[in-house]
Amino acid sequence: MAIALRASAARRKMIMSETVQKTSPVRFYLAEQTRASHEGVDKRAEAFDLTLAEGVTQFLRFMYRGISAIEAGLDESQTARIFPLWSERKRAAMIGAELAETALAYSEDEATQQALDFRSEAEVWGALYVLEGSRLGARILVNRSELMSKSDFFQETARCRYWPEFLVQLEQADMRLDDRVGMAEGACRAFAAFPG
Repeated sequence: MAIALRASAARRKMIMSETVQKTSPVRFYLAEQTRASHEGVDKRAEAFDLTLAEGVTQFLRFMYRGISAIEAGLDESQTARIFPLWSERKRAAMIGAELAETALAYSEDEATQQALDFRSEAEVWGALYVLEGSRLGARILVNRSELMSKSDFFQETARCRYWPEFLVQLEQADMRLDDRVGMAEGACRAFAAFPG
């Protein structure tokens, strides 16, 4: 009897969990599914001393390597068809131009990142979630030192307020596609593009 009650309780818990996942906003689902990947990228990014010019440059190189690989994959996936603002949101070229002006310019290997392979529209939306969310993370860093005011990357981050608008589009895509697992896979692949 006790075993049957435990099994019944476990089934109810599983059904409740699935219901919460389907009814809660997709951003919360993606945040939970990508927590370990996101924390890993944040930990690596925190290693750069943003009070020093060299630290800022190293941080930009780190961001460039991840963002350029994600953007190249999204370009190959024809993201502009489903996300019309795509060309305005891209930042790899801006970061590359900023790095080209520094004494620690990136190498040719870094300049030509291999495009990621996003296999479905859901995976594309997951990758966009990572890119758009990275602006929020960078905004937290903007006031760490006066060097940030000299960086195009950080100033673009400080000015932009895209996140609320993006979340509306992400929710619409979630309702239309009904593929949160695919979105999470795309997001995890995007997080993995940042060098370890």
